[in-house]
Amino acid sequence: VMLGSFLNVLIIRIHEETPWWEGRSRCPVCKKELDWYELLPVVSFLIQRGECRNCKTPISWQYPLIEIMAGLTAAGVLYKFGFNLESLLVFLILYFMIGSFTSDLKFMEIPELFTIGGIVLAFVYAIFFSDVSVWNIIIGGVVGFLFFFIQYVATKGNGLGEADIKLGILM
Repeated sequence: VMLGSFLNVLIIRIHEETPWWEGRSRCPVCKKELDWYELLPVVSFLIQRGECRNCKTPISWQYPLIEIMAGLTAAGVLYKFGFNLESLLVFLILYFMIGSFTSDLKFMEIPELFTIGGIVLAFVYAIFFSDVSVWNIIIGGVVGFLFFFIQYVATKGNGLGEADIKLGILM
């Protein structure tokens, strides 16, 4: 759940072109810096009834939903793979997919951290933990690339962007 909270920070700050490591979280409306007890994943949202304690502006449901989704994803991965390097790679790939989906839905853009990072992690996973040959991995990436590239060219980029093509490689 805490990693979902961090994912929300990444999604917002990458879009705003703000370094994720600088400064504390704050209300996007009144700009009040949030106290530690306002940053407890899911719990703070529920206690504050989904609004800023200072200005009473509604807080997006994105925050608790991503936090819950990341928590459930981590639980599912740990259940399936156990606690090891393989589960870490699978979780991070899924984590980047959640980030891609949310960024695309909210801002109609997908940061390269999620696409390129996901591609690298998926390739590492496929080589070290998959029974699939390297050629099949490459062919899968090319098919994913072509699927979205053809749509991108056919629609002249309307509805699909270059990041969607990279996401096709990842998938």
